[in-house]
Amino acid sequence: MRDNGFSIKTSSLFIPPDLKGLYETTEDKIARLEIENKQLSEELADERAARYNAEKQAAEYLERITELTKPKEKRAATVSTGEYCDFKSDGKRKPHAADSIRSYEDLVAVQNYFLDKGKVRDYMLWTVGIAFGLRISDLLNLKIRNILNDDLTFREHITV
Repeated sequence: MRDNGFSIKTSSLFIPPDLKGLYETTEDKIARLEIENKQLSEELADERAARYNAEKQAAEYLERITELTKPKEKRAATVSTGEYCDFKSDGKRKPHAADSIRSYEDLVAVQNYFLDKGKVRDYMLWTVGIAFGLRISDLLNLKIRNILNDDLTFREHITV
């Protein structure tokens, strides 16, 4: 063999890393495939665990939906013993008359509630309805132009 400046050993040739896949021995190929198989097995186990968790969560959601869509049980009808009951025989609540506002303090308390909550529209509806004794259907048909003039002063007459 001639000496060209570099030596070549026939027993172990130097193979660049990008070409190693082309000259892979059987043992190297088996080792690589075993590693890839182990990685795929781990990925498969992770995917099975994720699927199990997703199926479990889906079953919980289905159970919740079933509970929410199930018709509510009606209250049992009371036996007529002569006592007063707030419920009808079908379980629904009986209607009651509304209590009227009897004091000026209560009226002002409702107005202050609307103002504290920033509900100016509700405050206006309440105040105008109380002042003029209007029904809610008449109040809802009113527009600002029915109450205020162009210069933002109150009208002397309002047509309802």
